[in-house]
Amino acid sequence: MFLLLAACVDSGPLEGGVAPILVGEGFWDTPFPADSRLVNGHPDLSAFFARMRADGMYVAAACVEGERVLESLPTDRPICLLFGNEHRGLSDAARAGADTRYRIPLHGFAESFNLSVAAAISLYSLLGRIRSATG
Repeated sequence: MFLLLAACVDSGPLEGGVAPILVGEGFWDTPFPADSRLVNGHPDLSAFFARMRADGMYVAAACVEGERVLESLPTDRPICLLFGNEHRGLSDAARAGADTRYRIPLHGFAESFNLSVAAAISLYSLLGRIRSATG
């Protein structure tokens, strides 16, 4: 099972592009060399989505208005979890380009999670289900 966490970038050299947060296969051993385009980021969303499709990755965009819940994401194929800016979230183009949009259920007064919390919750849920399925 291959898992990629990626974030849309709002500033810096990759502004308007996508940067990887974490890349791993199994227990975080990456099959990609250090100079891989997948590891180094993408200059824009179209390049990112083209690479994900070429690599057979299922892209799930984390957003408050996601049509499915985190626990329903597939665990039987390579997956990329895509996150946006903490204040603005993902752009319309990023949400539209993903294979699915998912939400993390919120309880109480919170309206959303910050990026690190959303990524941690997503990883915990997905990896727990993957480990249960693979023994």
